[in-house]
Amino acid sequence: MTDKYSSSETYISIRDVTRALGLPSSVLKKKVKSGSIKAVMLDRQNKTHPANKTEPTLDERETYINANFPELKGKEIWIAEAARKYEIAQPNLSRWADRGYIKKLGKFKNRILLDEADVAYCVAVSRDRSGTGRWLFNDDGTPYTPKRLQVA
Repeated sequence: MTDKYSSSETYISIRDVTRALGLPSSVLKKKVKSGSIKAVMLDRQNKTHPANKTEPTLDERETYINANFPELKGKEIWIAEAARKYEIAQPNLSRWADRGYIKKLGKFKNRILLDEADVAYCVAVSRDRSGTGRWLFNDDGTPYTPKRLQVA
C-alpha cells in the first residue's frame, strides 16, 4: 500500500508555524480552512511527520531543560555567581526566583541558592524574547505568548 504523501516531503505542525510567524493558531486554522494555506492531516492525532522531529522548544520547559541542561539539574548556584556566569542582571534573577520561575534550593549564609538548570532555562527565554517592557513569563513559568497579533 502506497502512502499518499511521500516520506521525502517534510511537514510543519500548526504549532511550529504559529510560533515562527507569531500568529495565533485560530488565524492559521482559518487560513487552512479557506484554502490560502495548504495543510494535511498525517494521522488522527494530528502529529507532524516523523521525519520532521524538531528539538524541544522553550514552551516545553521540562523537556527543554532535560535536553539542553541535564548536567545542571539540581546543581546549586547563588544569584551573584549566576549573574556573572550568564551575564544577566541580578535583579532579574532575584525577581524570577521570588515569582517561582527559578527553584530556590536553599540558603548558605546570606546567599540564596538556585537550581542552575532553571537559571539557564530562564536566561534562554530572556535572550530569545528580549526587549524592554516585554513580558517574558506566564504565571506558571512558561514563556509568555501575546494574546493578540503583534504587528511590527
